[in-house]
Amino acid sequence: MSEDQQQEAISDKVLGAFVDFYLKMGQTEELDLISQWDEQYLVAGINEILRLDNYFNHAEKKEFLIKEKRPELEKLITMLLDDHGAPNSSDVAQWTDWYRQHLDDLSSAARRGE
Repeated sequence: MSEDQQQEAISDKVLGAFVDFYLKMGQTEELDLISQWDEQYLVAGINEILRLDNYFNHAEKKEFLIKEKRPELEKLITMLLDDHGAPNSSDVAQWTDWYRQHLDDLSSAARRGE
Protein backbone atom coordinates (compact mmCIF):
# COMPACT_ATOMS: atom_id res chain seq x y z
CA MET A 1 0.00 0.00 0.00
CA SER A 2 1.41 3.42 -0.92
CA GLU A 3 1.85 6.19 1.63
CA ASP A 4 -1.10 8.09 0.11
CA GLN A 5 -3.34 5.04 0.40
CA GLN A 6 -2.26 4.48 4.01
CA GLN A 7 -3.13 8.06 4.88
CA GLU A 8 -6.53 7.71 3.20
CA ALA A 9 -7.13 4.59 5.27
CA ILE A 10 -7.11 6.67 8.47
CA SER A 11 -10.75 7.35 9.16
CA ASP A 12 -12.12 10.59 10.54
CA LYS A 13 -13.08 8.73 13.73
CA VAL A 14 -9.56 7.41 14.25
CA LEU A 15 -8.11 10.84 13.51
CA GLY A 16 -10.54 12.44 15.97
CA ALA A 17 -9.70 9.95 18.71
CA PHE A 18 -5.97 10.42 18.14
CA VAL A 19 -6.32 14.21 18.34
CA ASP A 20 -8.32 13.90 21.58
CA PHE A 21 -5.58 11.63 22.97
CA TYR A 22 -2.84 13.96 21.71
CA LEU A 23 -4.42 17.07 23.22
CA LYS A 24 -5.01 15.30 26.52
CA MET A 25 -1.43 14.04 26.73
CA GLY A 26 -0.12 17.40 25.56
CA GLN A 27 -1.74 19.11 28.53
CA THR A 28 0.48 17.07 30.83
CA GLU A 29 3.47 17.35 28.50
CA GLU A 30 3.71 13.57 28.16
CA LEU A 31 4.42 13.47 24.42
CA ASP A 32 8.18 13.06 24.71
CA LEU A 33 8.18 9.45 23.55
CA ILE A 34 6.20 10.28 20.41
CA SER A 35 8.60 13.16 19.78
CA GLN A 36 11.54 10.75 20.02
CA TRP A 37 9.93 8.40 17.50
CA ASP A 38 9.14 11.28 15.09
CA GLU A 39 11.99 11.28 12.58
CA GLN A 40 10.11 13.63 10.23
CA TYR A 41 9.71 16.39 12.86
CA LEU A 42 5.92 16.35 12.51
CA VAL A 43 5.34 16.82 16.23
CA ALA A 44 6.98 20.26 16.30
CA GLY A 45 4.52 21.62 13.76
CA ILE A 46 1.56 19.95 15.42
CA ASN A 47 2.57 21.25 18.83
CA GLU A 48 2.21 24.85 17.68
CA ILE A 49 -1.52 24.29 18.22
CA LEU A 50 -0.98 23.22 21.84
CA ARG A 51 0.33 26.70 22.57
CA LEU A 52 -3.17 28.03 21.83
CA ASP A 53 -4.35 26.52 25.12
CA ASN A 54 -5.18 29.87 26.68
CA TYR A 55 -7.22 31.02 23.72
CA PHE A 56 -9.27 27.99 22.63
CA ASN A 57 -11.18 25.23 24.35
CA HIS A 58 -10.56 21.56 23.56
CA ALA A 59 -13.19 21.32 20.81
CA GLU A 60 -11.90 24.46 19.09
CA LYS A 61 -8.28 23.26 19.26
CA LYS A 62 -9.29 19.85 17.93
CA GLU A 63 -11.17 21.37 14.99
CA PHE A 64 -8.34 23.78 14.22
CA LEU A 65 -5.68 21.08 14.56
CA ILE A 66 -7.48 18.74 12.16
CA LYS A 67 -8.16 21.54 9.69
CA GLU A 68 -4.63 22.96 9.70
CA LYS A 69 -2.46 19.91 10.40
CA ARG A 70 -4.37 16.94 8.96
CA PRO A 71 -1.57 15.77 6.61
CA GLU A 72 0.98 15.88 9.44
CA LEU A 73 -1.39 14.11 11.81
CA GLU A 74 -2.08 11.38 9.26
CA LYS A 75 1.64 10.85 8.64
CA LEU A 76 2.27 10.69 12.39
CA ILE A 77 -0.57 8.22 12.95
CA THR A 78 0.64 6.06 10.05
CA MET A 79 4.14 5.99 11.55
CA LEU A 80 2.76 5.07 14.97
CA LEU A 81 0.60 2.32 13.45
CA ASP A 82 3.37 0.88 11.27
CA ASP A 83 6.37 1.23 13.57
CA HIS A 84 5.02 1.17 17.13
CA GLY A 85 1.89 -0.96 17.14
CA ALA A 86 -0.52 1.89 17.82
CA PRO A 87 -4.20 1.00 17.82
CA ASN A 88 -6.10 1.91 14.67
CA SER A 89 -8.95 2.86 16.97
CA SER A 90 -11.62 5.49 17.39
CA ASP A 91 -11.44 4.93 21.16
CA VAL A 92 -9.35 7.51 23.01
CA ALA A 93 -8.86 5.08 25.90
CA GLN A 94 -7.15 2.57 23.59
CA TRP A 95 -4.71 5.24 22.40
CA THR A 96 -4.04 6.26 26.00
CA ASP A 97 -3.56 2.66 27.18
CA TRP A 98 -1.23 1.92 24.26
CA TYR A 99 0.92 4.98 24.99
CA ARG A 100 1.01 4.44 28.75
CA GLN A 101 2.12 0.83 28.13
CA HIS A 102 5.05 2.13 26.08
CA LEU A 103 5.91 4.62 28.83
CA ASP A 104 5.70 1.84 31.45
CA ASP A 105 7.90 -0.44 29.32
CA LEU A 106 10.45 2.33 28.95
CA SER A 107 10.40 3.01 32.68
CA SER A 108 10.79 -0.69 33.47
CA ALA A 109 13.72 -0.99 31.07
CA ALA A 110 15.39 2.03 32.66
CA ARG A 111 15.00 0.51 36.13
CA ARG A 112 16.59 -2.72 34.88
CA GLY A 113 19.44 -0.72 33.36
CA GLU A 114 18.69 -1.65 29.75
